[in-house]
Amino acid sequence: MKIFSSSKIFAILFTLFLISLNANNGFTRPGGGSSFSTGGDDDNSSSSYSSSSSSSSSSSYSYDDDDDDYDYDYDDDDDDYSSSSSSSGEDTTPWITVLILFGLATYSFLVIDFIQMKKVWWMNIGAVLFTALMLTTEWTVIVDNEMSHWWFVVNILLLVFILATKIMNFIKSSTKVVSSKASPAKQTIKKKVKLKSEYEKLVEKDLGFSKVLFLDFVSSLYHEYYHKQGTGEFNDLKVFLDERILSNVSKQAASKNKYSEIVIGTINIDAIESSPTESIIVLKILSNYTLSVQGKSTRYEVSEKWLMSRKPNVVTPEPEKMQQLSCPNCGAPVKLTNSGECTYCSTVVKNGDMQWYLKDIFSEQKRSFTVQSIAHYTIEAGTNLPTVFDEKLKQNLLQFWMDNKLDFSKFLSEFKNSIVKNYFFAIYESWTNLEWHKVRHLLSDRLYASNNYWIEAYKSEGLQNKLTKLKLNDIELVKIETDKYYESITVRLKAECYDYIENKKGKRIGGSKRQKRKFSEYWTFVEYKGLAAKIMETDSVNLFNCPSCGAEATQIGEAGVCKHCDSKISTGKFSWVLSSITQDEVYKG
Repeated sequence: MKIFSSSKIFAILFTLFLISLNANNGFTRPGGGSSFSTGGDDDNSSSSYSSSSSSSSSSSYSYDDDDDDYDYDYDDDDDDYSSSSSSSGEDTTPWITVLILFGLATYSFLVIDFIQMKKVWWMNIGAVLFTALMLTTEWTVIVDNEMSHWWFVVNILLLVFILATKIMNFIKSSTKVVSSKASPAKQTIKKKVKLKSEYEKLVEKDLGFSKVLFLDFVSSLYHEYYHKQGTGEFNDLKVFLDERILSNVSKQAASKNKYSEIVIGTINIDAIESSPTESIIVLKILSNYTLSVQGKSTRYEVSEKWLMSRKPNVVTPEPEKMQQLSCPNCGAPVKLTNSGECTYCSTVVKNGDMQWYLKDIFSEQKRSFTVQSIAHYTIEAGTNLPTVFDEKLKQNLLQFWMDNKLDFSKFLSEFKNSIVKNYFFAIYESWTNLEWHKVRHLLSDRLYASNNYWIEAYKSEGLQNKLTKLKLNDIELVKIETDKYYESITVRLKAECYDYIENKKGKRIGGSKRQKRKFSEYWTFVEYKGLAAKIMETDSVNLFNCPSCGAEATQIGEAGVCKHCDSKISTGKFSWVLSSITQDEVYKG
């Protein structure tokens, strides 16, 4: 335990050192004698007398006048009177030892100060000045003691060592500061540029590649990978999993661990690599799930990296074969024989030959939490961050205009008011009222599932997250993307409301009813390519009905399929669908 800082000890040593010097000059002399001096009113005269109780004694008397100068010196075997006197080396040794000990201790703490207190400039300057004072004083004290000259040399060497240590630490710290500030930024920019370059190369080779479809495919695989572990259906996934992963899961199956309530928060493409033998996409997935081990259930927050791989000449299947785990050849729901043949088309599908497969998994973080923590509020982290605009926004905006042949200014105004604004209030109203099913047709499968879990968690705990006096202050267009099948538009929303949580008795247990909470988010909407113009022409945006047949939205099930027309509504085939909501502090563009 550190009781005193080195600077405090330094001050104590400095005080003691001054006391020892003062004692040396006035109170006590090395031989143990005493001194007395008198000075008269006449500036031109002075007298002094000294005596010592040591075995060797001396006395002196002197008189100085303007005209005469008398100097008297008497010496015999027993007494010695002279104009100058000093103690023997043996008498001074204890005090020289004290000075040496003070010097050694002081230098030790100076080293600590130089190493640990790099930012306290006055301490460093004070240490150097005190060191110089100490050396000068010590030299004055021991100049007549030949046995102590070596210590002065040691002091010089120590001072050089201290200064050299200080300089080296300063250089190292400066280097670390520069690298810690500049290196991550440079690496981030370099990584982002490389990712965009590799993404463009991937699309050039595979014109049908769609990020929307790919992420939907990975989302489905993620759910099935955890949900089917320990069941006989897990074998059907082997066409999408590396043999080593299959082997590891099979070994763990004996423990009878069960995963449930699997919720994906975000899936982001972290890197893309290509070689003559394979193409790899690295994904960072943030999720949470419940793991039951021997009857004991624990909820976990998980961060993982998934490496998806396929042969370099493989192209993306059509949407119907990507939106669910299906045979990449015939599109039927994946069901394999023991030999790996599709039970519908008898095609033997090998990893990476016709579709992406999971090559490896890296776990980055896994921590447990309780549902009760949903009542915990944190300060909004990214509300005041600058808006992140895509570098190719203008270029992609032009492409979007050409594909849909519409007045983009008019379209953007309609999109903000009819889609973004209406979806925003409808979605958060359903959230407040714990009626998530009412906006099922407005949400992608992944977004619906991830938020529906929390709705059910609120219900089970008897809680309600209320967003009242909701106000949408601004909508900024930040990104447009188009591919062979889909168009997506990302906007940044800035809003405010009273955000608080109540229990069944109406008691507030989190948030505030008096102070509005300002927040901002990035919302991404997707639809089938070319549908934007048709929506504007027919004015078919309807928040309360199936966009395919017009049936009430309440007839759309959790899978996003209308019970009347059997259409899959949540794919963006009939209208805009909200695909993701990203908090501004984690949005990278």
